[in-house]
Amino acid sequence: RSRPNHRSRVLCGGTVVAGGSDGCAIFFPIARLARTNDISSLMEARKKRLGLPNPRQGAPPVWAAMFLSTCRSLRIVAVPLFAQMCWLSCGPATSTDLDAGPCTGSACDQCPAGRMTTIRGVVTAPNGIDPVPGALVYVPAAELTAFPAGIRCEACQQLVGATKAVVSTASDGSFVLGPVPFQGEPAHASVVTQMGRFRSARDIAIDVPCGENRPAAENFRLPGKNNGVAQTIPRIAVAQGHYDSMECVLRGMGVEEFDLYEGNGLPSGTVGSFGSLLRDSQIMRSYNIIFINCGNDYEYLLSLPGVRQNIESYVADGGRLYVTDWSYDYIEQIQSFAPVIDFEPGASDELPEAMNDAELGRGGIVVAAKVLSSPLVEWLKEVERVTGDALIDAADRVEVKGLAGRWVQQYRVLPADHVTVWLEGNADGLRPLTTTFDENQCGRALFSSYHTVDGGAREGGFPGYCTDFQLSPQERVLEYLIFHIASCITVE
Repeated sequence: RSRPNHRSRVLCGGTVVAGGSDGCAIFFPIARLARTNDISSLMEARKKRLGLPNPRQGAPPVWAAMFLSTCRSLRIVAVPLFAQMCWLSCGPATSTDLDAGPCTGSACDQCPAGRMTTIRGVVTAPNGIDPVPGALVYVPAAELTAFPAGIRCEACQQLVGATKAVVSTASDGSFVLGPVPFQGEPAHASVVTQMGRFRSARDIAIDVPCGENRPAAENFRLPGKNNGVAQTIPRIAVAQGHYDSMECVLRGMGVEEFDLYEGNGLPSGTVGSFGSLLRDSQIMRSYNIIFINCGNDYEYLLSLPGVRQNIESYVADGGRLYVTDWSYDYIEQIQSFAPVIDFEPGASDELPEAMNDAELGRGGIVVAAKVLSSPLVEWLKEVERVTGDALIDAADRVEVKGLAGRWVQQYRVLPADHVTVWLEGNADGLRPLTTTFDENQCGRALFSSYHTVDGGAREGGFPGYCTDFQLSPQERVLEYLIFHIASCITVE
């Protein structure tokens, strides 16, 4: 129970559904929580007894803000005979302060005490194979509307809106959503699957009212292209490169709709030159995500203050920037970004260093890169199970190869809450290999010293040069991080 003047977070059956970050699920009776101050100590004791991991460098916060906002509002004044449970459903990639409204409507009215309607499933990428961690699955409280055009600061609660039930997926993409309000005869419910602006809304049959339902897997597959309000994806631009082809990773994930810009003298299949995009802030801001492949021909434009300002304001105002290897100066030459990642050679102050100075890596080496994020480790192991591909070893390392001569080296990364190092490896010394950071609690940027194994765009045009759909271990990491940069940002 909760006091009438507090917003109740106890849903039907005395269950709370929330999202976390380490792939676990912990149950404990509300009857044991004499005071709200007991919650954190009981959670930690239960985790210790179960042998669950503590957060490590590179992992998001373990206890999602949604759970904290839920349990802190509880005031236990009486406990019924049957056990009521507070359920922490830990999701792997993001935390969220979203919470469902009070349980009202037909599902609550029709189900006997202690029972509720639930939906169990797995959220997958647009290819229908790869699990998506940290996605939200929810019953909307109002009719969905179209996303505003262009970039904006999109906190998680703003991007989703009011819900009647909500849950975050675990590292294997799995979830149990409930209680699910249903209606009609035969019974059905509107359910939304969402990761950032990847959103799919479907009307799902409720075959077992007041029980568990397992709809077909297709119901929880994220869309690969836009199709009205119910099936949406972010607007994406990709600049071609000589030595990278993230457009092929997108295609392997099942993303069918994005604009390819000429960045390396091969205009076939492109919508224009990347230089024209950099010069036009308005067009840049129409894209939610911009990928800049390694070996881009337009870095000379970074000498123009207007181009640097376009990039800086794009990310600060909510854009997502994804940069690999030799294109690192699109981060280093931006004055507000430069202090976050200190590129070689050696320690420097907060000002940008000379262009191309960090291109010092030895070519032809293979690096056993340590994965620093527990959720990413769990996801890679799950993808191994689903696909049969060998991706990560027992020491949580992935093989990084295809490093050409003079690859870009990160010297160190600013330790801060808004910065995450995902992989590090011993390459002429232990160093970060993949880093993301949030800007202004609004936008997000990624830099990776490595890229796709097979190199960049070649003659023949896209998608002809995307010859292999079996993603390598390092390409799987990049796939995971595509969903990370596409996701909403939790504002503390």
